[in-house]
Amino acid sequence: MRYYKVKPEYDQTYKNPRIYDGNILIGGELYTESERIKMRFVPDKCFDVVDIPRNKTGFMFGARFAFGI
Repeated sequence: MRYYKVKPEYDQTYKNPRIYDGNILIGGELYTESERIKMRFVPDKCFDVVDIPRNKTGFMFGARFAFGI
């Protein structure tokens, strides 16, 4: 499955630069294509496109990460 992985240098970056609330990017977090489309203020340079099997991903503290790769 295609995921958008947040680059480590964009860890702790706000999803919306005008609103400084708890909505931040986490380095290494995976987003699906539909989740990525909803983040219109985040530029494409913050993500790497990766293909990871769905059974190799899991949630930890509410964020999706790749495991066992």
